[in-house]
Amino acid sequence: MGLRTKIKKFLYIKKFSKKKYLTNINKKNILITGANSGIGLALTKRLLELDNKVLAIYRKILKI
Repeated sequence: MGLRTKIKKFLYIKKFSKKKYLTNINKKNILITGANSGIGLALTKRLLELDNKVLAIYRKILKI
């Protein structure tokens, strides 16, 4: 089985399975980097909904 086939199978299972992801992560301390936009921001919001303690950090670009 080639890599492309494995990726297609994984995505198909993830899309159509009834399993909810990130449901077994509760009451943990979690560090998220890059949390000001994109995937990091979405992950931070989801983990906060699941009653976790989240430390979200990001890099601020300084303009001198």
